Amino acid sequence: MTRLATPAAAVLAGLAASAAAAAQDLEESPTVEALLACRDIADDAERAACLDTQVAAFADAVDSGRLVIVERERVTAVERDSFGISLPSLPGLSGIFARGDGESETVEVQDDGVELVRDRSGEIDELRHLPVDSVRRTRRGDLVVTLENGQVWRQLDSTRIPVPRGSRLDGLTAEIRRASLGSFMMTLSHNPRAFRARRDD
Repeated sequence: MTRLATPAAAVLAGLAASAAAAAQDLEESPTVEALLACRDIADDAERAACLDTQVAAFADAVDSGRLVIVERERVTAVERDSFGISLPSLPGLSGIFARGDGESETVEVQDDGVELVRDRSGEIDELRHLPVDSVRRTRRGDLVVTLENGQVWRQLDSTRIPVPRGSRLDGLTAEIRRASLGSFMMTLSHNPRAFRARRDD
């Protein structure tokens, strides 16, 4: 898997670390556990008193910075933006999306139409319908694919894929999925052949 030492990668690493820490804090926080425990109190008056106390404690923890809340959408954005980059903090994020109902995978459709496929552990396994900005071929014959989100992916194998030009670029999308040994496979919508790729930026 690609390891980048660029400013963008550093920013993503910081976001991933903070999001992972926040997810873990909420999962293991005594403050959250105490608040949720109020639901189990049968007596209405005692339950209300418990909620008043624990909500105040929860608010104090958030205000003081002891408890950090990260919305699911932000976690997803960090995962998606860092797909293809090796960031040590990312494994801590996927656990909050893990499924325990036996489903082998889940598909999340984003607001921009991109489909995000998660495996059973919650990790992103594939991205579909990623809008492509440009495709070019290097002197060595490798494709370099630039996505509209700014990511740059480079072909690693010798699979021959024609470079789309003109109107064929309109609406061109890419699918990227995890393969063996930390590698990735990419398919462009104008051609069904998949090729091995790595993220350059």
